[in-house]
Amino acid sequence: MLSIQMALTDRKVIRLDYQSPNSPETTSRLVEPFAFINRVGESWYLIGWCQLRKDYRLFRFDRIQQLSVTEATFAPHKMTLEEYLLRYRHKQQPLT
Repeated sequence: MLSIQMALTDRKVIRLDYQSPNSPETTSRLVEPFAFINRVGESWYLIGWCQLRKDYRLFRFDRIQQLSVTEATFAPHKMTLEEYLLRYRHKQQPLT
């Protein structure tokens, strides 16, 4: 979690291998970290801009198989966490 936090602070892209809840395959993703959230009694999640999906996505920490911080940087996100959460509620994206 510390390496993700440092990547978020330094605006560094992270590469992660992620186990989707809907597929047995692991996918490699380049992600611009945005924020962490925790559901009480549940898992921690990384909110990030997924360069593969071209959208913000939730990544559950225990589904991240491998993670590394790249040297690539990204511009600050224009959306606030409050705006993201309003959008998230509107889309009703499940936490998986």
